[in-house]
Amino acid sequence: MSDPSKYSIGWICAISTEYVAARAFLDATHDPPECVAPNDGNEYTLGQIGKHNVVVAVLPDAEYGLSTASAVAKGMLCSFPNIRAGLMVGIAGGAPILSLGRDIRLGDIVVSSPCDGHGGVFQYDFGKLVQTVDGQTFQPTRFLNQPPDVLRAAVTGLKVEIEEQGHTIDQEIEAVFAKKPRLRSKYSRPPPEADKLYLSHVVSDSSKPEPGPEMLVHRPRRTEEKDNPAIFYGLIASANQLIKDATQRDKLAKSNQVLCFEMEAAGLMNHFPCLVIRGICDYSDSHKNKQWQGYAAMAAAAYGRAIIRRIQRNRLELEKKLTSVLSNDVENVRQDVSQVKVMIDYGNLDKLSVAEEAEYNSSHNQHEPKCHPKTRIDLLEEIQVWAEDENDHRIYWLSGSAGTGKSTISRTIAQRFYNEKLLAATFFFKRGIAACNTASMLFSTIARQLARHRPALQSFLIDAIKETDNIASKGIEDQYRKLIFNPMENAFINIYEKVFEQVYRKVYKTTFKQVYLDLIKTSKSSDHSIDVEKYADREIVNDLQYILKPAIEEALRLAHGTKVAETQINVDAMNTDVEYSYEQKFGGLLRGEALAMSRRLASIAAGEDEASQRMAKKAARAKAYEKAFEASQEEVKLQTSFLVLDALDECSSAEDIAAFVPLLSELSKSRVFSIKVFLTSRPEHAVRCPFTPITGLYEKVLHKVMPEIVSRDIRIFLRDELAAMKDKWNARKRNNKRQQLQLGWPGESRLEILVEQASGIFIFAATICRFLDDPFQNPEDQLSLVIDATKAGGINHRLSPTYLPVLWQLKINRTKQETDFMLNMFRRIVGTVILIEQPLPVDSISGLLGIDVTQVERILDPLISLIDIPEDRNAPVKPFHLSFRDFLLSPEAGNFQILYQQTHQQIALSCMDLLTNTRRHQLHYNMCNLDFASPSTVDSDSVSRYLQPHVQYACLYWVYHLSEGGMRIQTGDEAYKLLRTHLLHWLEVLSILGPVENAISMLNRLIGLVDVSPPSPRFCRLTLLSRSC
Repeated sequence: MSDPSKYSIGWICAISTEYVAARAFLDATHDPPECVAPNDGNEYTLGQIGKHNVVVAVLPDAEYGLSTASAVAKGMLCSFPNIRAGLMVGIAGGAPILSLGRDIRLGDIVVSSPCDGHGGVFQYDFGKLVQTVDGQTFQPTRFLNQPPDVLRAAVTGLKVEIEEQGHTIDQEIEAVFAKKPRLRSKYSRPPPEADKLYLSHVVSDSSKPEPGPEMLVHRPRRTEEKDNPAIFYGLIASANQLIKDATQRDKLAKSNQVLCFEMEAAGLMNHFPCLVIRGICDYSDSHKNKQWQGYAAMAAAAYGRAIIRRIQRNRLELEKKLTSVLSNDVENVRQDVSQVKVMIDYGNLDKLSVAEEAEYNSSHNQHEPKCHPKTRIDLLEEIQVWAEDENDHRIYWLSGSAGTGKSTISRTIAQRFYNEKLLAATFFFKRGIAACNTASMLFSTIARQLARHRPALQSFLIDAIKETDNIASKGIEDQYRKLIFNPMENAFINIYEKVFEQVYRKVYKTTFKQVYLDLIKTSKSSDHSIDVEKYADREIVNDLQYILKPAIEEALRLAHGTKVAETQINVDAMNTDVEYSYEQKFGGLLRGEALAMSRRLASIAAGEDEASQRMAKKAARAKAYEKAFEASQEEVKLQTSFLVLDALDECSSAEDIAAFVPLLSELSKSRVFSIKVFLTSRPEHAVRCPFTPITGLYEKVLHKVMPEIVSRDIRIFLRDELAAMKDKWNARKRNNKRQQLQLGWPGESRLEILVEQASGIFIFAATICRFLDDPFQNPEDQLSLVIDATKAGGINHRLSPTYLPVLWQLKINRTKQETDFMLNMFRRIVGTVILIEQPLPVDSISGLLGIDVTQVERILDPLISLIDIPEDRNAPVKPFHLSFRDFLLSPEAGNFQILYQQTHQQIALSCMDLLTNTRRHQLHYNMCNLDFASPSTVDSDSVSRYLQPHVQYACLYWVYHLSEGGMRIQTGDEAYKLLRTHLLHWLEVLSILGPVENAISMLNRLIGLVDVSPPSPRFCRLTLLSRSC
């Protein structure tokens, strides 16, 4: 029998085919082991390769996956304690990407090699799905160890040798067949014609003939100069799932540089660091078969033997025993459990519906400006003083008219608080972005950010999410209580309990010990054997059961500012064994220093030692409670953090504002939360009303700041921006001196004209700078247009000087007929941009309206100083500032005016035409081509493929535009036809786009618009459907 302690290399196989190949390549076979570990049920073959003793194990029959492989490895290491290097050798599915130079073919060999931050093996089913602006992305969260140094060195040496001389793998396999001819039929190389790589979209169907040669990927035959089989080095993908999907294969191969797929290695690397060697037996697609498994296993085993033969024996002995890895298993398990818990926690947090665009530094807001460093100095300093003063007002309300720079100030303040690690959360309301123009996701969005900025809140917030299904769909106050108030209060209690108990223990033990020792000095009794320390510990446990809850309740009342009258904990009630006679004799709650109490108790007559002890406890308890309560109140004070809310007036629901403003006041007043609130809005009635009864509020009216201060700031901003613009223009025109701007451009007189025209409106300065910075226009010409427009008269609205000069350029050099056509297109296109509920890209606006994209660009391009038109064609188009929308909806816009109801009607008709017109994108059954036989969540890629953004928008918002346009549904009209023909198709799309609450809300809104008489069965079903929801 063989001695297990003499084996230094472990070789693991997954299936019997691999096991046969491994045994075939042993140079010699040894007797079975003398004994194995009690719980080791593995099948072993012992043998020799080169100078090394090797133990080969195989997974149990019909068992696969990471956990089984890990169990086999652990059993091997328990039975063979001196193993210092490991190999995982077998077959895998290849991932050829010819365009990337990975011409992997059946029979080729893949060797794990560290790549792109991975140790050689990549576990592609362990990580987290993260929501991004482009949908979802998978982030792996587990790092797998790389092979031991001795194996990687052997790989390098063999790699160089093969590059210089080629390999002899086929000859070595033939040598095996010569010794074991029975293996030839199953394990020899199949003919080249059996190696078929189909195009990725071709799916195997057993009920149909095999696809023809036109469905194959063309690959030239390998010449004699090339290795065949070829050997590839890189990343091996491992998971508990078998890949039989060419599309998924290609996606992972391209995004993670994966060369092949298998199901065991990831279970080994952190317990049994090994080199993984795989022979390619299929292409990880639906055309899998077992024809190549035998040869692939042989080729991998031949390479494995070559690696072992290159390992120097003395070098191997320097490696650590792999059993040392097992000693860390318990800690690894703990870490894995912790990681799983983190993943589950993040999963629960991700269940919260949040308005991503509302966060000040979201990708949506990343290009929004902050205050120029030389402007708003006094105001920002005032806000900083407010922030640092704990006794100052808890809410700072910055109000101001349109265009005065409120949002820019909010972003600056938010960034400052963030840099100082004082930011709790931000929410920037935005009209025109569905998620940001109501308060339905205000507190869920704040809660999600609080969990990130205040980690102590995370566990309590996660508990709240678990307790209430779909909590983000609840009412505003419910969300506030469950997502903000309760978790923050529970976090406060958690900290308070720890501080209170710690202080109470310390003071009680010290005080009781002093009092008791003083007592026994003056006592006539000789029995003073009590262990003061242990006695005090027992008493503390008993006390805390009684006093902790009322102490916390009192602390909360104080912190919330709701304490009505002085309350006192009767510490005697905690000790039921205090005799009434002594309670009556010494009366009430004794207070004072320990020494004074000991003197008083020392006068107690002989025989009253027991009562004296009780009074000592009473004195210690009273003092400990007072000290603990006071200390806890001080120590549990949280650092003040700040909530920044911007543009409350852009919340479309006055009822929402009335609901959440008092809750913000409650949040800010409580010392439990230690939060101050900074918010901005226009001085609208809907915003001002809820603030009227609130105390602790400081209001700063931005448009009442001294005009000369605002003009100074605008002058600084314009001077710096125009100077930078001049330098940039002159650099572009360095070869054309005549077109360069003069040194002093634009000159003080014209700068003053611009400052005067701004009239304290910062948005004017920002808009004019964007207008002048048109890369296709000379800044001097653009400036002249602005100056001329201000002198031409007719500009009497506060925002007119900001917007009319830009709009008027659309009329230049046009006939009346051309101007009328342009204005009609302007109202349709720009009207859509400012009134749609969710911003859309240019192509989607074109698709929604049925207007050629070049016509849309022709209208929008001259307005790049007013409308944000990103270079990315997939990015949404939106006004830079809400005031542009307000201006266009007002009579002051003249013939550029957008009529609110009429434009909504046009958008509604465009949506309905898009959804019903067979020549456009008519709704129909199974729009997303789902496989209803295996229902699953539809991924965002599939939705985007079948439902383009403008189609999604039409489905989600046609009812909204119908309602805002004042339209009713009548027999025979477009809405009637859509519902009569495509109601179920529309509901199918809504169910895919989700969430279901949106669909229910739309159905209810739709029912209110129906004027069909008599009601048709279809509309009766619609009514019943909405009510049943």
